[in-house]
Amino acid sequence: MTRRRCRICGCTDLAPCVYDPSTGQLLDVLEDGEPQPEGFTVCSWIEVDLCSACVRDPAAPLLYDAYGNPLRGAP
Repeated sequence: MTRRRCRICGCTDLAPCVYDPSTGQLLDVLEDGEPQPEGFTVCSWIEVDLCSACVRDPAAPLLYDAYGNPLRGAP
């Protein structure tokens, strides 16, 4: 089984990074079994080799009509 690794910070499935969601500042990469510090968020996978802490420009939200269908031309 291949372990995922972030192309920016190097965190993995078993050692995720922890960041401050309000500032985006990376705090640390947790070792196996290490507890998450209070007030910080553990990353998740955005792409196969990119974690949520390393995303520079978040995607624009989709625009929806009154029935919940995405509008044409929405990203």
